[in-house]
Amino acid sequence: MVDLKKCNFGLFKRPTQTGEYNKVKKEFWWSKFCMVKSVVESGNVDQFVRFLKWGLDIRWYTWDSQSFLNFVVSCKQESVARFLLQNWVVAADLAQPANLGKNAQSLASRVVFLKKEWVIAQFIDRNSESPSAGDGTPDSLRLRQVFAALSVEAVFELCLEFSEGAVTRLLMSGMPCTSRHPYTGETLVHAAVRRRDCALLRWMLSRVSATQPSLAFEIDSDRQTALQCALRSSGPHRDAKVGLLLEWATIARQNGIDFHGDETLVIAARYGDTSAVRKLIELGCDASYTSPDRDTALHSVIRYMSAQCGQLEAFDQGCEIIHLLVRHGARWNAPGTAGQLPWETLTELCWDLNDQVCEFLEQPPIHEALSTPHVHGER
Repeated sequence: MVDLKKCNFGLFKRPTQTGEYNKVKKEFWWSKFCMVKSVVESGNVDQFVRFLKWGLDIRWYTWDSQSFLNFVVSCKQESVARFLLQNWVVAADLAQPANLGKNAQSLASRVVFLKKEWVIAQFIDRNSESPSAGDGTPDSLRLRQVFAALSVEAVFELCLEFSEGAVTRLLMSGMPCTSRHPYTGETLVHAAVRRRDCALLRWMLSRVSATQPSLAFEIDSDRQTALQCALRSSGPHRDAKVGLLLEWATIARQNGIDFHGDETLVIAARYGDTSAVRKLIELGCDASYTSPDRDTALHSVIRYMSAQCGQLEAFDQGCEIIHLLVRHGARWNAPGTAGQLPWETLTELCWDLNDQVCEFLEQPPIHEALSTPHVHGER
């Protein structure tokens, strides 16, 4: 018993140079840690409680320089971790570095990347039961400690992978909506778009509407808005996400917020989204806009038609988009653009729809729009 207390069951209080230990001492230290290790990995809570009564300090570090708490929550068998969270772990522990590395994450961030949603959720349950939580009381302060311990990367991972209920509870408990990913520049609205569901995006848009409505259309490091990311995405909720963000584009236009509509129109055309193209044109987006990479909506939609390998449905959608663009002043030879003429592109890549291509291109307004040079300043 004395030996166990003396070496704290083979744990270390601070970075330790194990090279200073001789073989006998190393084997002694390791044997003591293995006792605790086997108990945690087997989920033997009763025996673990005995260790705690004998003086085990859970806030020290293991041989491989990770915190003991990080070791516990990383185990597949979670019984001991759940016991500790309910009875011993406090907010300051979640802020503890998960290991002794130079760029160590906090334990709170670590449990997010381990996808241990229950750790964060249960901690919030325990620390938000007070009816006064949120007004500077100890409960509220403890929650703020947890939020402060989460790295920005962990916040984004949490918004991507945790359930809608867990994320909304965190945001309602005080986690800020305004975080930006340090590498991609994405906002949490971008993260909501990349989720597999649509519910969090709907909730988040309503959340930011009162405090920071422009957040819905801020750009990332690739100069993409959340709406543009939604247009490029796929999956069962893709259209619902685009629809939600187009509704917010209407609100943005009414409130003088730049939603980067001209660039978005080019992307909507590139992905053959007829409804989005129509809505963006209704909102006043420029059908003749030329992007920095010398692209226009007309170029984009014809690339979309070509990329579909001659599928009749995609061809019909593309034709409808071209009609929309042409009616609102789009011309093929817009200033600064270059490339093949549209009939060369279409007949080359939609060869099995050649009759439909020829019939479409022979329509007077289409023929004029796709062959007449654009006059600078003309709409």
